[in-house]
Amino acid sequence: MKRSDDSGYKPKYSRGRNGAGIFFALGGILTLLATTTAEEVVSGFSVKYQAISTLGGAGYPTMLYWDSFILLSGILWVIGTNFLFRNIGSHLLSLCFYLIGIGLILVSLNPWNVNSFLHTIGALCVAIFGAIAAIRSPRLMGGHIRHTSTFLGILSLFALIGDQWISLVLGPGGAERLIYYPIFFWAILFGGVLIGKNSLAVPSSPIP
Repeated sequence: MKRSDDSGYKPKYSRGRNGAGIFFALGGILTLLATTTAEEVVSGFSVKYQAISTLGGAGYPTMLYWDSFILLSGILWVIGTNFLFRNIGSHLLSLCFYLIGIGLILVSLNPWNVNSFLHTIGALCVAIFGAIAAIRSPRLMGGHIRHTSTFLGILSLFALIGDQWISLVLGPGGAERLIYYPIFFWAILFGGVLIGKNSLAVPSSPIP
């Protein structure tokens, strides 16, 4: 029997859902931990005025620490995406997930003051496709928790669009965190849902 909140969907067992959930949750946790702890190491670091990726810049005392954690998070994200989508016919959504991991890897391997072009491309991949994935992922979750996922994605997307105006109040650093932090909170939430589910709610036809 179909649930009223999952119209058009049917449970589908995904062998790698638990592993994928662990990878996504760990990726989000490691990114947030690396960022918050590194901020305490750099003397005079301003959350309001300095970008997150400043922590991974060449010459900064946290470069190796922060970049290593972000690289690991990106690798975990790519592996988790492979586990999650290998039994689900959703090419566009899986592409969004892959681009998040690739974006993290690009950010970690290209510090902002070494290769700003590739660094920016990576950061945009995480921001844009992270928000889209958070908005679209409820189609894989089911239940009322999906609304929280949608909210986090929309919050990140609006912050990205309104970055210049938000910066007037929160500063450029604060505005940037309003873009990225919801994505990593969602990663932890989504990963936790996948770990705890015995079956994965997916539509009977491929997700566009």
